[in-house]
Amino acid sequence: MNQEVKSVEVYCNHSLLKMGVEFLDLPGTNDREEQNKLVKDQLLTSDLIIQVVDARKLMTLEERENFRDWLLNRGINSVILVINFLNLLEPQEQKDVYYRLRFVAESFRSNLPSGFSNLYRVDALPALRGKLKGDNNEVQRSGLSMLESALQTIIIQQKQEQTFRRERFETISVQVKEIALNQRNNLIKQLKNIE
Repeated sequence: MNQEVKSVEVYCNHSLLKMGVEFLDLPGTNDREEQNKLVKDQLLTSDLIIQVVDARKLMTLEERENFRDWLLNRGINSVILVINFLNLLEPQEQKDVYYRLRFVAESFRSNLPSGFSNLYRVDALPALRGKLKGDNNEVQRSGLSMLESALQTIIIQQKQEQTFRRERFETISVQVKEIALNQRNNLIKQLKNIE
């Protein structure tokens, strides 16, 4: 909440981080314009987006469209959706939520390994309790182990291929070129008017 704090760095001895991964926990959108700008800027340097969704209050249509547009316009099409709090819903509600989010997830699969889902259920509180107690069964039931395993595979593949960054650069460079050409044409028109 302090305006002077720009970021906080936390170091953790975790196997994913030992692979050279850096996690950025960004604020939500649709709040303040400064936060939206921060999120948009950070997305440009991200190789994989993990969007945590609260099963009790799914993203609105506008939030989903903004999310999709922000990412696809920047050439980012590798997104993993993680559903939290699903364990607090009734079984039929769980199915409905999962069904709705599956359609959102399908838009962002292109740079993920085949055979891997980009929609995971992780019940965070049971996962934390299991980790703190050293109860691997509880961690397994929470869905966290499955997500961690998938992330390790995806990270290894992305490190080997490195093509996704070039694709993103090409997408952004086409947009920059279009903007530059439009500005050039506007300047030429202005010069002709002045002459």
